[in-house]
Amino acid sequence: MISVHVDPRIELLTAVQLFTSWRKHGIWRKSYPYMRDMIRFFERYRAHRAIRLFEKLLKIGFNYDAPVGLMMHLSNPPELKIIVPLSEYLIKRAHGVQLLQEFIEALRNFSIKSNFIKFWEEHLSFYRIIEEMALSKLRLKSVVRSLEEYFGVRQHGYHVILAPLFYGSYGYRIKVNSLFDIYAILGPREIKEDLPVFGAALFHEFAHSFVNPLTEKFSNQFKNGDILFKPIANRMMALAYGNWETIVNEHVIRAIDIRVNTQGKAEGILNTEERRGFIYIRPIYNLLEKYEKQRDRYQTFRDFYPNIVELFNAISDVLEALEKLKPKGLFKGPINSVFEYKEYLDKLLIVEPSRIRDNTLKKKVSEYLDIIQNFLRERFKIEVPKVSDIEALKMDLKERVFLIYGTPNSNMVLEKLMKEFPFTVTKNGIKLGEKFYAGEDLRFITVYINPMNKTLPILIYTATRDEGILGINSLFHGPTDYILYRGRDRVVEGYYKKKDGVWKF
Repeated sequence: MISVHVDPRIELLTAVQLFTSWRKHGIWRKSYPYMRDMIRFFERYRAHRAIRLFEKLLKIGFNYDAPVGLMMHLSNPPELKIIVPLSEYLIKRAHGVQLLQEFIEALRNFSIKSNFIKFWEEHLSFYRIIEEMALSKLRLKSVVRSLEEYFGVRQHGYHVILAPLFYGSYGYRIKVNSLFDIYAILGPREIKEDLPVFGAALFHEFAHSFVNPLTEKFSNQFKNGDILFKPIANRMMALAYGNWETIVNEHVIRAIDIRVNTQGKAEGILNTEERRGFIYIRPIYNLLEKYEKQRDRYQTFRDFYPNIVELFNAISDVLEALEKLKPKGLFKGPINSVFEYKEYLDKLLIVEPSRIRDNTLKKKVSEYLDIIQNFLRERFKIEVPKVSDIEALKMDLKERVFLIYGTPNSNMVLEKLMKEFPFTVTKNGIKLGEKFYAGEDLRFITVYINPMNKTLPILIYTATRDEGILGINSLFHGPTDYILYRGRDRVVEGYYKKKDGVWKF
């Protein structure tokens, strides 16, 4: 069974939604004659209990596909009898069945009092026109054939419901014996000459009825769905995808849609989806090739779905490992870690010495720090501000990761912090703990815990003379906390003794 039609149940729901806060989210943005007709006809009932109850449902998260799904369980207005028992999904979304029953009763009353049937009958010719237009564009039989061939199963019926005032599209399904009636409720793609035009999303919305139940069935085999959701949570929630099961479904369906329907344009569409936040789509897209080439082994997509679970679990393992590597609590070193974590890279600040007396040398040091700034830009794709020590002292340094260059005499930030460190730097030598190293050509590179915020580091490039700053980054300063050079020769290197945020030699 295949159908394309406007549904009185959805239009009744729309008449309620028009007068709620949902109008800003799920109703067509621009006015056109049909919208104006509906507003005029039902405006006098904007204070009806059905509208108040729908607003209450919205506040508890009963939105997007849930209200649409509810209407599919009811008979046509004005009776609105429950002809299919309400699903656990809808009851869970409404936090129980009571509010749903109250809303259905109020909606029935709204339909009768407002004379919805009169509005419906007055617009039958409009509905017939848009149905005929949609039939010619949607290629429904071709879509159904593609779905059943790809997933390896058949459904009881496929129903496209045109929703002239919806902003967005939804999928839903209702069990009929051992099969399902599946619904794609489509909002317009555009309004042209005062008529809604329906186009894309049909394959996508129908595919939900094939994929979502599999994700639900295998849900306890996913290792850590929440860690999949975390890196893209903000982007997904902006698209109304609020949990890990939903983002799994969206990734899988979008990947399948690209493989079935793009006809050579896959790379560009994959790039677009990745930019939108669907960062797992490419490995899924590649994995699906295995399914397509081994249909003798995987006769249905359900047979193949454990491979999808396995892929997401592998991604989860990597994300968990990366999570463990993220800096937490007190900064622990070593030098290299400053450049290994985005948490530090995003806070970098180059602090330039302002008290170098030799103007020629001062200019050379400044130009050298420009080179360092450019290196960081090219190597890490970040823009690291370069400020003078005078400017830095005016800033809130608790939230910055300093790269301090200069001597205590030339850099006022370093001079201010020297009392916090277990080392001293003078023009005659450098003292590390109790041990003094004499010489005017010493250079010292060290990472240290920020005294003002011990979760962040300070990285210091200093020397007995300011000339020693030039080229100092070219000296090896690997996985250690500090390293002392005489010229270009290593003198000593090692790690601080650390306890409760106190670092000593």
